[in-house]
Amino acid sequence: MKLTLRRFISCLLILAILAPYRPVSAQDDTPEMKARALAASLSTEEKIGQLFLVTFDDTETTSSSQIYDLVVNRHVGGVVLRLDNNNFIGPESTAQQTRSLVNSLQEQLWESTQLSSATAGKYIPLYIGLAQDGDSYPNDQIINGLTPLPSAMSIGATWNTATAEAVGQIMGQELSALGINFYMGPSLDLLDVSSVSGDDLGVQTFGSDPYWVGKMASAYIRGLHLGSQSKLVVITKHFPGRGGSDRLPEEEVATVRKSLDALKQYDLTPFFTSMSASDDSLEKMDGVLVSHIRYQGLQENIREITPPVSLDAEALKTVLSLEPAADWYAQGGLIVSDSLGSNAVRKFYDPTGATFDARLVALSPQDFIQQVIVDGLHARYVLVGDDFRFGAKRAGDYATLDAAGDAQGFDVARMMSYEVHGLRVSSSVVREALTAGDMARVTTLLGRPYTVSGHVVHGQKLGRSLDCRTLNVRFGHEKPATSGIFVVRTHGLAAEPLEGVASLGVRPTVTEAGRVLLEVHCFDWPADLGLEGGYGKIVRVELLHKLRDEARYDGLDALQAAIHKDIADAKGFFQAQGRQTTRDRI
Repeated sequence: MKLTLRRFISCLLILAILAPYRPVSAQDDTPEMKARALAASLSTEEKIGQLFLVTFDDTETTSSSQIYDLVVNRHVGGVVLRLDNNNFIGPESTAQQTRSLVNSLQEQLWESTQLSSATAGKYIPLYIGLAQDGDSYPNDQIINGLTPLPSAMSIGATWNTATAEAVGQIMGQELSALGINFYMGPSLDLLDVSSVSGDDLGVQTFGSDPYWVGKMASAYIRGLHLGSQSKLVVITKHFPGRGGSDRLPEEEVATVRKSLDALKQYDLTPFFTSMSASDDSLEKMDGVLVSHIRYQGLQENIREITPPVSLDAEALKTVLSLEPAADWYAQGGLIVSDSLGSNAVRKFYDPTGATFDARLVALSPQDFIQQVIVDGLHARYVLVGDDFRFGAKRAGDYATLDAAGDAQGFDVARMMSYEVHGLRVSSSVVREALTAGDMARVTTLLGRPYTVSGHVVHGQKLGRSLDCRTLNVRFGHEKPATSGIFVVRTHGLAAEPLEGVASLGVRPTVTEAGRVLLEVHCFDWPADLGLEGGYGKIVRVELLHKLRDEARYDGLDALQAAIHKDIADAKGFFQAQGRQTTRDRI
């Protein structure tokens, strides 16, 4: 009997955790029975490992890499590839490199199970996940080597289900050819222009009409299954819908303040449409990705301690008991949580951002070594600073740790102090200089300019109206070590670094205030990049000199005047540097 990967591994994941074992007869050659038999052979640790999809940095998969340990030794169920994690290189060979990476991950797992007869029968193919939404970066993870496809909003604007199916078929065929078998999409959210999350969803939605979003999504899903020959597990997002949330769900737990009836009539309708596609099983989603959002209609009174529905078993049970979700779930529908490492989850469990609780602070040096280093990290090699102290009342030092390493089998090394002009360089000293905006001192301490790296993303195009084109680089931290207006040098756009001026902060004058961005204006824009050539590139921006702090202006005219003065001041800085260099040579 020919088995599709989609059906087999879907059964496998569900049954490995939930299904009781029963003996398999000779006639039991179905995917479900094979999954049951394999589930019965797994240890508890292996079953738990199969529940997790993990991410990893770069493309290294050798036996010394972290992802190898997670896949082979921790038995994780799958891997999600992300552009932000540098899982893709290129640009010319991105598709080929992705295929090679996927093959390497699957082969490493396969080979590890063939080392002994005890593990030979326990090979479970990895889910290899990807979110590829179309319309290029930032909505696409693979930005080169695949057919350029329209966004969900562009597809929805056609009001043509045949178009949706055709685009889905191309996506399914190409992702499947790369070895991707777990597709996180499409989004079945409804665009609500009155909500904060409306801008966040952007072009990733098919529209705002619940009936037509459901129809277009079902056609798109059918295309994905057809194009991949049913080798692609389709996980729609963001169940039970986030188009009406009161804030950006990525940053903190948002709330949808709608009744259950309103949710059923609006947000849940697209999901229910696909779940109930009984006439054509190809239109059915294989699973849903549950958002980290609170829902008043499911959880009644919403308080700060109310968990998101993704972490609320009772609320999730309530929504999955509704028809047709109940029947879909009973037939093997997958439930996948959104990222457990998101800022929303972190803030919910640790709203103050404190990483050391009272229990950890109270640990003696010996207990810290045992519970954190040995049992928690399973450390084999520990590198610490020469003034390292740990444990309650800072009682532990390098000698304490070194002695424990000899006794418990891990190596300890000490990194000697680095001094500049007699001053010991530490992270605290560098942060103080950054806070003060003394970038010359920072450069002296680090031995190089302070640098911010990241992907160039689309913004509001406000700079064009101000006659000052800018690159928007999303900053990864909510509280940068420094902020203000800086003279900068940008690497990654041309053969030589480009001089310019930049703003690092929360943009207090514009509507996007509150979101930390690095906005860079380069004096000389490379002609070969064209107007759109910077988007998606990874740039490295050196902060050379601070001109001033951020300021709020009464309007765009005042903002424009300030920007042009900053440009003039930055050019003056570089001219002065040039004169100093000439004098130095003389």
